[in-house]
Amino acid sequence: MNRSSRGFGLAGVVFVVIIMVITAFFGARADAAAMTQQEFSVSGDVHD
Repeated sequence: MNRSSRGFGLAGVVFVVIIMVITAFFGARADAAAMTQQEFSVSGDVHD
């Protein structure tokens, strides 16, 4: 049986899932940081 005929195989699937989880984690952190920064700028603009 030729193993290369299966494409990435299980190792490739696991690798892709790990990359997707890491990307989602950092994306959520960036969104939270952007929201926090936006709240600060909005609260700063209220005081004229």
